[in-house]
Amino acid sequence: MDGDSLTASLSLGETRPLSVLWLNQLDPLHPWAGGAERHIAEVGRRLVARGHRVTVVAERFGALPVTDSHEGLEIVRPVRRGFVHAWVLANARRLIERFDVDVVVGDLSKIVPWGRRSLGGRPLVSIVRHFNGRTVFGEVPFPTPPVLWAIERTTPWFLRRSRVVTEARGTAEVLSRLGVPPESISLVPPGVDSHVYHPDPDRRSPTPLVAYVGRLKRYKRVDLALRAFRAVLRTQPKAQLHVAGDGTDRERLIELAHKLGLGTSVRFLGSLPEAAVASLYQRSWVHVQPSAAEGWGLTALESMASGTPVVAFDSGALRESVGPLCADLLALDGDVDSLAEAILRGLGRPESSHPLVASRLAQYAASFSWEATSSGYAQVFAGAALPVPRQRRLPSPWELPLGRPIRSVDTSHRPPERIDVA
Repeated sequence: MDGDSLTASLSLGETRPLSVLWLNQLDPLHPWAGGAERHIAEVGRRLVARGHRVTVVAERFGALPVTDSHEGLEIVRPVRRGFVHAWVLANARRLIERFDVDVVVGDLSKIVPWGRRSLGGRPLVSIVRHFNGRTVFGEVPFPTPPVLWAIERTTPWFLRRSRVVTEARGTAEVLSRLGVPPESISLVPPGVDSHVYHPDPDRRSPTPLVAYVGRLKRYKRVDLALRAFRAVLRTQPKAQLHVAGDGTDRERLIELAHKLGLGTSVRFLGSLPEAAVASLYQRSWVHVQPSAAEGWGLTALESMASGTPVVAFDSGALRESVGPLCADLLALDGDVDSLAEAILRGLGRPESSHPLVASRLAQYAASFSWEATSSGYAQVFAGAALPVPRQRRLPSPWELPLGRPIRSVDTSHRPPERIDVA
């Protein structure tokens, strides 16, 4: 088998390129697209480049056409927001036949499960990036939040017979405690494009610059970064905070910055093209990521690849994604004073140490590549037709031990034709 080609041993015993049906609430061209959609685009286009077919089914929005394409990915937007799950379930077999699907990918980035072990007669691979928990109560109007919260509580029941992919070990362990068999869970962290995101010492701002890159949503907790930055200014009065991104929380955050008296120390840049984001990382002294829920924290990886340290709260997947080099910049979860102190520690590092720190951060981030991520998914798809162990009863979270170790996908070698999940 060609090492640059993704092939799978299907249940019928034939070996040929895959046709992958990728289900997600949003597609990579959606105005609200975030890290999950970026992940779909990066992995999907690499699979397409290897000769495979990837079709994304997502909700329709605004003037976006029903059918579209993006870097080789086919995009289908059959219905508007709120109806895509029901439409997919009602038309599953038609989709399977229309696109000659071998594997269905159910992306749970927007909470609602797509199915259990299979969909339309084809094996289902479920992606669980993180659990939203109570963060949904600040994102959508009542009575939707308790409904979404209740739906998310059923996720383990949907997933216990499915092959599951997640990005962080912490999320994998939560899934295991909730009853998903550990041997059904694969760890495939995301990657970063080092050709786009890399250090450039000549671009470093002469005065302290703090960046935030990401969507402006309440669960991202950018308001805590603004409050922490007010404390930072007492010690670093020339510091600047540049906020790159857009979202439903933008107006509230602008108003909060005004109330805090931050003035021209804070700039809201809106959504930026990738080249401008890379430049912002390079110019910044630290990148702050105060989010309450991240599957991995793609912007943290991009920042480190650009040689810029990451300040985050010591919780969830961000604890893993920042790695050992930024461990001293982790703040107590939700504590504004602790976040301000962590930002000041990052800004207070000696200027002479910057080249070495930037080099080490970039080297760490380079160990995560989209090529390796794509190969990891290749392994999972290759094993998708294999039987997944079934449990007779879903145990309570406090009743189930972690059991056998979560299986990490080895992305350092070319994907085997089959993987052993026993």
